[in-house]
Amino acid sequence: MRKAAVLALALASGSVMAEAPYWYQCTHQGSERQIVVSYPAQPAPVPCEVRYNKLEKGQADSSAVVWSAQYQTGYCESKADSFVQKQQNWGWQCQRIEGVPAAK
Repeated sequence: MRKAAVLALALASGSVMAEAPYWYQCTHQGSERQIVVSYPAQPAPVPCEVRYNKLEKGQADSSAVVWSAQYQTGYCESKADSFVQKQQNWGWQCQRIEGVPAAK
C-alpha cells in the first residue's frame, strides 16, 4: 500500500514539472521573428505566455503577447508549436532555442 501511495505521488508531481523558457528564431528573406514561450512563475508550468517579436532592419521592432494561460498546462506550448508550423508553411525557417533571446 505504501509503495502505491509513493508511486501515485510521483506520478502526480510529474504534471507539475519545472518548465524552462524557450523560443523559436524564424528567418525569411532577411527578416527575423521570435516566438518566445516563458513562465513568469518558473519553475511552475503556469502561468505562461507566448510573445511574438518582429525584428525588422531599419524599422522599429514590435513585440506582443499573443497567447497566455493562467491555469491550463500545455496551452502556451501548443499555441507556440502551431504558430511555428504556420510560419514554416509561409516559407519561414524556424529553429527552437532553449532559454530566452538576448536583448538587441
